[in-house]
Amino acid sequence: MTTEPNRPLVGVFLGFACVFFLFVRRVEKPRADDAEAILQQAFAEMQEMQTRNRDRAVSAITQKNNLQALVAQMERMVARLEERAQAAGQVGDAEREQDLLAERGQSLLTLAQTQASLQGAIEMTEAVKTAMRREEEAIRSQTAEALTMKAQ
Repeated sequence: MTTEPNRPLVGVFLGFACVFFLFVRRVEKPRADDAEAILQQAFAEMQEMQTRNRDRAVSAITQKNNLQALVAQMERMVARLEERAQAAGQVGDAEREQDLLAERGQSLLTLAQTQASLQGAIEMTEAVKTAMRREEEAIRSQTAEALTMKAQ
């Protein structure tokens, strides 16, 4: 029996050719005069962008809400530490007062870092909202162009 050494290479080549054909076919844009195809493509892009943006928005808003809750919790903790330090000072326990004030100082540093993270999350949320508005406007203009072409 003779074996053909090129036979496996032909299969690999055909496999790559099929993948390339599918990729080109998938990436292929509709012709400019095919208004129906442009409308369908714009609708598909709009749905994809809305899904992606919705996921991004939910993630950003969740992070922002979690950080807001954490900041509020830390502010309450700092206030409690301040009250406890004042109470310790009133009863004359200077060592306890100093410990509580030191802990309050550390908590204030952590609070400042968390507030900075919160500010970043707020900015991210606004950026996601702006991106959503831009993409929606781009889809609207694309759809309007396609409808104009279809009407002609």
